[in-house]
Amino acid sequence: MSTNSIPITVNGIRFRSLIEARWAEMFSKLGWQWEYEPIELNGYIPDFILKFPHRHLLVEVKGETNMENIEQYADKIIKSGWNGEFLLVCSTLEYEDGIIIGLLGSTKHSHMWQKNDFEDTVPIYPKIKNSDFAHLTRCKGCEAYTIYNDNYGWFCRNCGNHDASLVYNKFHKDSKTKITICDGCKNYYNEINKCRLLCKINDVSYCNCVRKLIYKCKKCNLYPYIGEVLDCKCEYQNEYRKIIEFWNEAKNSSQWKPK
Repeated sequence: MSTNSIPITVNGIRFRSLIEARWAEMFSKLGWQWEYEPIELNGYIPDFILKFPHRHLLVEVKGETNMENIEQYADKIIKSGWNGEFLLVCSTLEYEDGIIIGLLGSTKHSHMWQKNDFEDTVPIYPKIKNSDFAHLTRCKGCEAYTIYNDNYGWFCRNCGNHDASLVYNKFHKDSKTKITICDGCKNYYNEINKCRLLCKINDVSYCNCVRKLIYKCKKCNLYPYIGEVLDCKCEYQNEYRKIIEFWNEAKNSSQWKPK
């Protein structure tokens, strides 16, 4: 029997498996309020419900080591009577395209990220080929961790904000940010308006001399090239390292110790 299926008690809660205890610890580190096996649906008890202030999220945990193997578990959730979105997670995180914590699906509604929810009688069975990944991100508005999906847009489950400009891009181990300098004024500036003034530019996004705008990051002291959206590679890398540290700590805190 896999150690992932061995029951374990953590902080007074008896989990049915190590992987469930690991995810519970991970949710706590992300600042998400959760309940373990909180309700009974039609022939099904969900592992977790994440109690976000704006719309709860059901979570099904599986000990699979590949996200392709968890697609099959969406059917029982859709048939259970749950009304809303759900998240399928396995025993690993994916790091190739940001940090992916699982697959995001929905039962009787389409993914509800817009201000005005709209009903859709066709459920969404999450598939890897459809890129139904739940990307871990952080809202720049409330600074809380949340998730988003590339196909269905941005919505912060903590503060309810729908402004796409407030979402961090995907956390990456290494950033490919281009470092540049303004060829017009020959200097870096830590305020966009100073560069615009000295270069005599009128457009918010570009400098007339090289059609590029520069910005000094006070955290990493580097000057990344930016276009319409201001990004900095220190945010990607610092958040990436922090999440990996959370995951490793969660694994260490839920280790099975044979008697």
